[in-house]
Amino acid sequence: MLTQKKLAIIVENSLPGLKALNQALSNLGYTTELIAHPSQVIGMQNQVDLVFIEINIPVLGGYEFLRRLRTMGFNNPIIAHTAFPIKLDHILQAGFDGLVSKPLKVDKLPMYLEKISNQEAIEESI
Repeated sequence: MLTQKKLAIIVENSLPGLKALNQALSNLGYTTELIAHPSQVIGMQNQVDLVFIEINIPVLGGYEFLRRLRTMGFNNPIIAHTAFPIKLDHILQAGFDGLVSKPLKVDKLPMYLEKISNQEAIEESI
């Protein structure tokens, strides 16, 4: 019996950050895709299980990227991912489901994903 891999979208402006997150998610059985604009998710909303967004991405910025995904009807978890200090309350009020700091603590990623699947907000402080 084939099991369908989960799909995670990564919106990241740093190659080391992208590689670390991509490898960690792949090791946990996710297929990953890198996207640069919310319009790239159109038609995929029902297939995407999880999105990681770097807050400081160029052009739109992470908050606007999040707003556009939510406006398109994307309701699955969206996690803020950043190297900058930011408060969880601010992230949650913006509509994110959690906050993970850089560098990614790969050993904690399964715990983060478990909390997200239980609809718990996650925070990994810097």
